[in-house]
Formats: sequence, C-alpha cells, structure tokens
Amino acid sequence: MLRFFKDKIPTHHKHPNGKAFAILALICSTSNAMFHTIFPLILLEKIGDVAYVGIYAALLAVIALCTSLISTTLFRKFTKSFVIKIVFSVSILLLFAMTFAEHFWQLGGLDLPRVVCVMLMNIAIGLYVYEFAKKNEIGMEEGRYYFFSNIGWVIGPILAGYCSFIIGNQ
Repeated sequence: MLRFFKDKIPTHHKHPNGKAFAILALICSTSNAMFHTIFPLILLEKIGDVAYVGIYAALLAVIALCTSLISTTLFRKFTKSFVIKIVFSVSILLLFAMTFAEHFWQLGGLDLPRVVCVMLMNIAIGLYVYEFAKKNEIGMEEGRYYFFSNIGWVIGPILAGYCSFIIGNQ
C-alpha cells in the first residue's frame, strides 16, 4: 500500500483520460452510496415493514444480476459511449421522477429501471478502464480505479447522513 502512494496520489492509469475516469468513479460511487443510504428509509416509510424492504432489495439484486448477464449482448450491438449517454440521461429522468412518487408502486416502478441503468453504467465504465489500461498493468490500473470508487462509498453515507440531519425527513 505504501509503494502505491510513495510519490503522489495517482489516478487510475497513465492515459490522459485517467483523471477523468478517477473523478467519474468518485462521483458515481459517492452519489450511489448517498442514494443507497437514504432510499431504504424512504421505502420503510412507504411500505411500513422492514421485511418487505429486504425483499425489495433482494429483487433489485436479482435484476442487477440479470442486467449484467444481458449486458454482453447489449455491448456487442451498441458502443459503450452510446450506452453511457442513454443510461445517464434515463437515470437523470428516473431520479427526477422519483421525487414526485407518492406511492410505493410508483417509486418501485421508477427504481427498477434505475437499477438497470446504474448496472449498465458501472459495466461500461469498467470496460473503458480495461480498454485504456496497458495489458501488463491491468491489475494495477483497475485497482487504482476502484480505489477512488471505494473512497466514494466511504464519503457517500457520511454526506447522506449529514444532509438528512440538516434537512430532516420531509
């Protein structure tokens, strides 16, 4: 670990776009972690039972698994950049629409395609990291990328907790 940072904190690879991918990993992971910290509380408020929240989370995991299995054919038909553009746009629209959902079925109906979008975004970004990395340094390159991603998963719940403390549950 010390050898990894002996000179400076590097981005995830030496390609000129490496810094952009590292920042993208940090932003995406932070936002996903913030969402996943607060969303179960919103579901609990809508559903009223912790067991149903767990079943819902398990359903989302199955949908994410199916999405990852189907993604191979999707990425053979379309370019990574096209998929990212569509998925990012749809995710924004779904998250915006989720703010107006009043019932559980509306919220769940918008959240299921959002999970597909998040999964496709993560796979596409991972494919970009693999494409830009040198073949003999793929482990180091992906390690750096996921290092920034993991930092986001640490920062996200802290920010979500602070925001919910300040704003409250409205």
